[in-house]
Order: sequence, then structure tokens, then C-alpha cells
Amino acid sequence: MEGQQKYSANSFNNVAQIQLMQLIDPGAKRILDLGCGDGKTTRILQEVLPSSQIYGLTANETEATENSDAELQIVYGDAHKLPFEDSYFDAVYARHILEHCVAPFIAIQELNRVLSLGGQLIVAVPENNEWADSYPDHYSVLSQLMWEKLFVQCGFSIKKSFKGTWFAWGASAELPELRFQLEKTSDLDTGEKLAHIFSPKTGDQFVEPPKTITKHPLAFVFHNLVTYESMKNVLFKLKENDISFDIIVPVSSTDENAQLMFEDTANFIKKEFSNVQLGIEDPYIRYKVVFFPFLPFFFSVESDYIVRYQYGIGKAEYNFDMWSMNFDFILCQSNYDYKALSNYTQVKLLGNPKFLTTAKSVASDNFTILYMPTYGDLSSLDERFNIIKLLAKKYRIKIKLHHMTMYYEPERVAMIREFFKEEDILTHKDYLSDIFSSVDLVITDTSGSIFDSIQYGLPVLILKGISQVVQSNPISLEDDLVGKGQITTIHSEEDIFKVDAIKDNYEHYGEMVNNLREQIFPVLVDDVIDNYYNFIQDLLANNVDFWALKINRKKSSYMNRLESMLENKQVLIEKMEESFTSQKEGILSLLDDNKNRVRDLSQQLNSLYEVLSQKDSRINELSEELRALSQLHKDKDKRIQELSEEVSMHVQLQSEKDTRIIELSQVVSEFNQLHVEKDTRINELSEEIRALISKTKK
Repeated sequence: MEGQQKYSANSFNNVAQIQLMQLIDPGAKRILDLGCGDGKTTRILQEVLPSSQIYGLTANETEATENSDAELQIVYGDAHKLPFEDSYFDAVYARHILEHCVAPFIAIQELNRVLSLGGQLIVAVPENNEWADSYPDHYSVLSQLMWEKLFVQCGFSIKKSFKGTWFAWGASAELPELRFQLEKTSDLDTGEKLAHIFSPKTGDQFVEPPKTITKHPLAFVFHNLVTYESMKNVLFKLKENDISFDIIVPVSSTDENAQLMFEDTANFIKKEFSNVQLGIEDPYIRYKVVFFPFLPFFFSVESDYIVRYQYGIGKAEYNFDMWSMNFDFILCQSNYDYKALSNYTQVKLLGNPKFLTTAKSVASDNFTILYMPTYGDLSSLDERFNIIKLLAKKYRIKIKLHHMTMYYEPERVAMIREFFKEEDILTHKDYLSDIFSSVDLVITDTSGSIFDSIQYGLPVLILKGISQVVQSNPISLEDDLVGKGQITTIHSEEDIFKVDAIKDNYEHYGEMVNNLREQIFPVLVDDVIDNYYNFIQDLLANNVDFWALKINRKKSSYMNRLESMLENKQVLIEKMEESFTSQKEGILSLLDDNKNRVRDLSQQLNSLYEVLSQKDSRINELSEELRALSQLHKDKDKRIQELSEEVSMHVQLQSEKDTRIIELSQVVSEFNQLHVEKDTRINELSEEIRALISKTKK
């Protein structure tokens, strides 16, 4: 329920909300608004249903605290473990909540627990599309079929299922949503069922199913004309005896091809019966018995008994799976399906009502082959069509297209129309019982028509494709018969002679087919329709083994719950795998980025190592130069010291010289003074001499 606050009761969703709220029974006393967020929608519920007591549940504790008041109680809790007592509510409103649940199966089981028997569950979820699937907090975006399956397996019946529109958070246009009106018809914990649902009491007394509330006690569901043909003779028998019934053909809003097939089926059946519905006209109808060809899908309808009729016994992997446990009875055609399906539920070996006659024992003059390829990957059309072309040169060949090929394989249809004449192309609108009466041999592949041919009494050849020459494990009836040589196969063009052998020995091969028919189909053709009619009469009179029915239903409910739990776990595993894959991709991408980064850094580191190595070499060189300079410096210091000592000596000597010079200068000065004095005395003496001389001359 994460992110539920994004879906507040905004005005542009009020219409959608009120449309959904109007499905709630106004007599409901207690109603839960699951995932109410801020409570705005819950208050709208109070206005729409003023006589009901409304509760809200939110996964946000702050919202629960801030928006609760005297008029409205909002509870904090988780949809996977609701904080309410058993059978507490009469209705639950769950709009755009279940898709936010990690485990919707568990959440729906919880809703079953807190709802009273007969209580309503009103649900809206976004339709499975790209937007819904990509939304971050959408953990369970499922198809309509899957939601319906979860609801039914959690004890709810589908009263109404339809589509609406809504505005998503931040969307600029309306988006489709799926809406469901559901009723709790079974309590998962106690096993208690609604009174109008058959449930025997303990002891010797039983509660018989109620009288039906529809004008027709029976309903037959046909998805195509193949399923219709398998029961049409029974329908004519019922009509002759004034037992009324409805014929229901599904509808599909998501598959255009399926819808076209459904419409064609309904229109064709209306030529023979008037009471044909295309889809469920009234969602509240209930029948005494509903007959399905396989597990119900496209719609759900309520009934006292749900019966599966076999429309063929081929393809064991599709016919004999565990989903067969969902039926109260399965009507079998042969010992083979009777033995296989008796492991799941009550089975009745009534025979194949498709054929009221058997084949002739003599081949016609114009030997005619009916080619009946199946649909999809198992078809022999692509790999073995060349064999059919070769046979067509010698024999007349008609082809009956698989009903699914008609609607889903236009390329194959075009290929067939290009080769075959139009009158030789048969479709699902051509009854097989009529076709078999006009042919002598059936060539088919891994289709149920193998056993239809045997049941009718026609020789059959199996045309195996390359990809089909593999036996199943455990071995299927088809492979078992092939392995024992009781059915002939064609693998290549060299095997075409086998067709000639059947034509030339037709009576012998006819006896082989009759022996197979007695071995596989023990019910006589003349007894089949009466067997079905008598069984239906027993159901209408409730002449059934109630204890076996009760055990089967409990077993089915238990197995469905286990299957749903496994499917739910598988969904979780898939989402975890998606998350893991996404994270793995992110991690791998990050790892690649880191690898590239590491590679770049390694290259840079190697470059740095190279530069560092060069620097180390330069450092060593500089160290050597430094040591040389240091030694030179020492030598220079020593020389300087020597020179300093010499200078000191020279300075001392110079000082001494200067002193001596001063002394000598003084002596010179004295001598100069003396010399001056001498010169002066000499001058004086000279003057005196000149004077003397002068005096002498005088």
C-alpha cells in the first residue's frame, strides 16, 4: 500500500469513485475503506452511505493519527495483516490498492477473513498496460483473468466485472481500470459457505441445493464451434424433453481475434437454438448446473454444480492437468481420460456424444482423404505440407482447418487457399460427423482428431513433423499406440505408400480401427446420449454422492490455495528476479565503468611509474652531482680555511708592516725634520758664510 497518498480524492476522480461506491449495499453496517490515505475518500463514503459505520485503513501512521476524529476512525495497518477481528465488516471498498500489494493473494485472503459471509468486496485496479506496469510502487499489475482467478480462489464469487476510466497521478488523459463487485461465498478458515451454496452438513443429514433463481436450470458454455459440436446432440435431447437451458458464449474486450470467434460461434449456434447469450447478460444469475469444456475464463457464473465435458481426449498435457480439480464432475469419453482424470475429481464415463453413427467398412470408389492439421507449433502444415501436395496428385484431399488457425494464422489460411479448391476447404462451421461420412481416411498430426477418427471408425494416419518425433514422458496414449504399431505414422515422402496400403486393404485397417475403438471407447454409440441425459437428470434431482462432492471441493479449495500461493510466490520471485536483473544490469554497467576507470587509472599509474622511474634516475644523477658538489664544497671550505689562515698571516704581517711603516714614517718624519732643520742651519750658515765672505771682501 505504499504511495497510496498519491491517490487522494481529487475532483477529477470523484465520478469514478462514486460509480464504484454505488455498488456497495446501502444496508452494510460496517464498511472498510482499504488504503484510505488521508481519509478524503473515506469521508465521501460517509456522505454516500450515511447510515453505515465507515472505517479507514492506511499504511501511513502519521495519516492515521492526523486524520482520525470523532466522526471517522482511521486505523494504521498493513493490508497483508489486517488489524481487525474475523467477519468484522459487511463490505470493503478497495480502490487502486491491491496493485500496490506485494502479495495480493495474501491480502485478498485477509479481506476474506475480515468480511462476513455474504459480505461485499468492491475493487478497482488499473488495467494491465505499460503505464501501470512501469509505475514504481505497482508490485502486482495483473490481467483481468488473473484477478478473477485470485478472487475466486480466495472464496469470492464475481457478481460483476467491467471496465471504467480514471485519472492517474500526473496523467493528462483518462486511463482504463478494472472494476469488480464481489461477494464472499466461502470462509477460507472455517470452510463455511453461503446458504445458497451447496454444503452438506455433518452426520447423515444433508442440505440440498436450493431451487435455481433462473428460468433455465442448466447452462452450457461454448468458446467455439468445436466445443459446441461435442455437446449439440445432448442439447437436442434436452430440448426434446422440455429441459430448458442457456447457451453462453464468452466475450473478450482485449483479444479482437477471440471476440470475432466468439461472435461467429454465437451467431452460428443461434441458427439451431434461440437461448444463446454472448457474454453474461445478468451478473446475478445462478444455475443449477453449468457445463464448461475447460477451466472457466473470460467470465464466471454461479451454480450448484460445475461440470466439465470433454470435447476431445488428445493433447494430454492440456487435458489432464491439476486445474481439473475445480470441477465437481468431469464427463469422460474413453477409458484413457477416465483413468487420468479420476485422480482429480468425480468422473463419469458416458462416451462421446459427437457421433451418433459409425463409419462404413468399405472404401468409396473415389478414395478421399481428410487432412486435419492442428494449430500452432504442433501443426504439420509447415514441415510436412509437401507430403500432402504429393498425395493430392493421386487422391482427392479435403482439409479441415483448426478453429484457431482460422482466426490467428492468416498466413497459413492464405497458403491453404492457394493450394486447395474452395469446396475442399472445411472449417469449424462444418460438423465433423458430417465430414467423416464423406471421407475414407484421416491424416492428422498431434490433434484430438486422431481419437475422433478412431471413435467414428475411420482409419487414421499421423503426419509427424520433424519437431514432433519426440515421445512425451509419461508416454501419451497417442505415442503408446504408435509405439505398438496400432496407428500408422508418416514422416517423409517415402512413407506415402502407406496410404496406398490402407486403400488396398481397407477392410483390414477398418477392423484394426474397430478393435482400437472397443479398446479405448467402451461405451456403445447408441447409449451415449441417454447416458448424458440420465446424468443431467440426476444432477437436477440432486441424486449425487454428496460426501464425495464435499471431499472433492475441499481438496480443490486446498489445492487452489496452494497453487495460488505458489503462483503468488512465483510472481514475487519474478519481481525479485526482475529487480535482481535490473540491479545486476546496473551493477554490471557500474562494473564496466569501474573496469574502464581502473584501466584508465592503470594506464595513468603506469605513466606515473614511468615518470617516477625517470625522476628516480634524475634524483640519483642529482644525488651524485650533489655528492660531488658536497665534496667540492668541502674542498673549497678547506681551501678557504687555508686561505683564511694565510690571509690571517698576511694580515698579521701587514699589521706588523704597517706598524713598522708608521715607525719608519716617524723616523722619516724626524729625519725630514732634521733635514729641514739642517737645511735651515745650512741656509743660516750659508748666509753667515756669504756675510763673512762679503765682510772678507770688504
